[in-house]
Amino acid sequence: MKKRVVFLFAIILIMLLVISFAGCENKGENQLPGDSNVTDDKQDIDDGQNPDDGQDPDDGQDPDDGQEPSEPEYTPTEGLSYILNEDGNGYTVSGIGTATDTDIVIPSEYNGLPVTSIGEVAFAHCYSLTSITIPDSVMSIGYGAFGRCSSLKKVIIGNGVMSIGSYAFSWCPSLTSIAVDENNASFASIDGNLYNKDKTTLIKYATGKTATEFTIPDSVTSIGSSAFDSCTSLTSVTLGNGVTVIGNTAFAWCDSLTSVVIPDSVTSIGDNAFAWCNSLTSVTIGNSVTSIGDEAFYRCTSLTSVTIGNSVSSIGSSAFYSCTSLTSVVIPDSVTSIGDSAFVGCSSLKKVIIGNGVTSIGEQAFASCDSLTSVTIGNGVTGIGDYAFAWCDSLTDVYYGGTEEQWNGIWIGYDNGDLTSANIHFSADTGS
Repeated sequence: MKKRVVFLFAIILIMLLVISFAGCENKGENQLPGDSNVTDDKQDIDDGQNPDDGQDPDDGQDPDDGQEPSEPEYTPTEGLSYILNEDGNGYTVSGIGTATDTDIVIPSEYNGLPVTSIGEVAFAHCYSLTSITIPDSVMSIGYGAFGRCSSLKKVIIGNGVMSIGSYAFSWCPSLTSIAVDENNASFASIDGNLYNKDKTTLIKYATGKTATEFTIPDSVTSIGSSAFDSCTSLTSVTLGNGVTVIGNTAFAWCDSLTSVVIPDSVTSIGDNAFAWCNSLTSVTIGNSVTSIGDEAFYRCTSLTSVTIGNSVSSIGSSAFYSCTSLTSVVIPDSVTSIGDSAFVGCSSLKKVIIGNGVTSIGEQAFASCDSLTSVTIGNGVTGIGDYAFAWCDSLTDVYYGGTEEQWNGIWIGYDNGDLTSANIHFSADTGS
C-alpha cells in the first residue's frame, strides 16, 4: 500500500511539472497588461475606415521582418485546452492545457470542427512561449491573449483573423516579428509590425527590435493600446501629423525613451500612455489635446519639463504621479479640473501656476510636494480637495487671482494647513 501511494504521488508530480513546462501561471483574475496600474480596454481594434495613403512605415529593420508567411508546414500542437462555441459549430482555444511545446501551432480543427478563435488571456503569462502560428480558420484573437509572454519572438497570423482584442500582445519584450498572410482582409504586417489593413492604426510595434528610432507615418491616425509597451531599445519616436489618438499604455515601460513631442493633431492621451518611462526627460503636449488620461505619465522619474497645450481641459488622476524630477508646471486656462493625486509625490516641484479656468483641484493633487514654495491659483477655483496640498512643508506663498472675499468662498478640504497658513497674495496676476 505504501509503495502504491508513493507511485501515485510521483505520477501526480510529473503531471504537474509537464503542465507547468510552458511557463504559464494561473491567470485567474489577473489584469493585463502588467499586474497593476492599468486601465482595461476590451474593445477590439478597429480594422480601419480611412483610405490608405500608400505610405509604409520603415524602422530600419531587416527587410525579411514581417514578410507575409507562405502556407506553413507545421505540426499542430497537441494538448491545448478548448471550449465549444455557443453555436456548437467550432471551438475556441482557452489555454495552454497540457501542451509542452514552446513553439505553438494552433490546429485548424478540433474534434472534427474548426478552431475559430483564441480566447481572452488564453496564453497570458506563458513565459516560455517563443512562437505562435495561427491558422486561417481562426477569426478572432481575444483580449490579452498573449499578454506578458516575455519570451515570445515570432507570431504568424493567417488570412482569416478579422478582430484582435486590446492588449493581445501586451508586454512581449522579445517580440521581433509579426507576420500576416497577404490575403488577410483586416490586417497587415510592415517590417514585422502589425497594422490594420489600411495602415491607419498601428496595433503593435515588434518591441524586441533593436532600433533606437521609429517614425510613425502620417497615414496612422491611432496608436493602439500597448502598441509600444515594454520596448526597451527605442530612445525616440516621432509621431506623424495624422495621429489623433494615443491609446492606453501605448508607450508604457519604454525604459529608454527620452523625449516626446505630441503634435497638434493628437486630441487625447490614454490612461497609462507613458507610465514608467523612466528615461523620459521632456514632454510637449500639442494644442489639440483635450484630455490627459489617468496615470498618463505615472512615475516618469526623470521628467523635468512638461509643456501642456492650450486645449487641454482635464488632467487625469495620478497623471504625473511621483514624477520626482519635475521642477515646475504651468496649467493653462483651458484646464477645468485637476484629478486626484495628479502631481502627488513630485518631490522636486517648486513652482505651480494654475490657470483661471480650473474650477476644482482634486484630493491629494499636490500632496507630498515637499519642495513646493510657490503656488499661483486662478480665480475660477471653487473647490480644493482633501489633502490637496498636504505635506507641502516648504510652501510659503500663494498667489490668488481673485479677491480675499472670493478666496474665503472657496471650499477647502481637510488637511490643507500648509496651503492656508502660507502668505496669501490676493488679486495676483496668475500669468498662465
